[in-house]
Amino acid sequence: MIALTILAVAVSTAWAQGAAPGTVMKDCAVCPEMVVVPAGSFVMGSDEAETAREAVPADYARRELPRHAVTIAAPFALARYEVSRGEFARFVAATEYRPPAGCAVWRIPGMTFADNPAKWWGDPGFPQTDADPVSCVSFDDALAYAKWISDLSGQIYRLPSEAEWEYAARAGTATARHWGDGRDAACAQASVLDAAAAAQLGAAPGVENAFPCADDGFVFTAPVGSFPPNAFGLYDMLGNVSEWVMDCYNATYAGAPVDGSAWLAGNCDQRLTRGGAWSGKPWIVRAAERGRANAAGRNSPLGFRLARDIN
Repeated sequence: MIALTILAVAVSTAWAQGAAPGTVMKDCAVCPEMVVVPAGSFVMGSDEAETAREAVPADYARRELPRHAVTIAAPFALARYEVSRGEFARFVAATEYRPPAGCAVWRIPGMTFADNPAKWWGDPGFPQTDADPVSCVSFDDALAYAKWISDLSGQIYRLPSEAEWEYAARAGTATARHWGDGRDAACAQASVLDAAAAAQLGAAPGVENAFPCADDGFVFTAPVGSFPPNAFGLYDMLGNVSEWVMDCYNATYAGAPVDGSAWLAGNCDQRLTRGGAWSGKPWIVRAAERGRANAAGRNSPLGFRLARDIN
């Protein structure tokens, strides 16, 4: 496993050949800050001890099996932060791309999920600033944004593969979360559903439904980068918003690529989502958890970040 502690790194406006892991770079004025993630190997998925301890429902636990070794042979770059609402607004203002209204949002109180034709990325059903991560964006919306950044920069930006995402989220760890297996520390590490927020939102009481801590009053999303980065220098890999990845949905890892590439066979009308969100129960906010969503759908806890090859 890789152990890497990121120190403060100045942002370069040009990509250095063979840039060291942890280097932060930027291709253009409106391009995202990208962190160089080292090559390496890891074990993808979870074991029975983790899913039992975290009370993962059986159907979801099966998605994380079989555990398997993945080797990412070359460094790649991943966005330091999730794409913010302000960044997405800049994209919409600069292009003719106009995502339609309509988003599945949490109905409050009670925390039930329902389509709302009046909600959209500019109003996901809860208060946000332009510094918060964009949500209510579809898989295709994320690809359109990546193409815009690619056209501006002359480089190819994309969504990360599921394997790249988990490798980057783990950042050399093998625990349920990059800060460890416990739940008590979650509120100091990520924007998650804490007990106070759960009560305010009308969620069912119980430790299985919320983290037993307080996260400085963030009931919904927090501005990107509000919490500490993981050891690779990446912010908000868990919590805040769940993130689209490139892979099509497959019910287990049987037959999955072992080289870190995206799995583009299976049910491609549905794509994988990773990282949990501000609204996720504790068992969802884990490095191994595999969510899924309709590629054409838009959900209020779901956003994205970009990846980029560097060699």
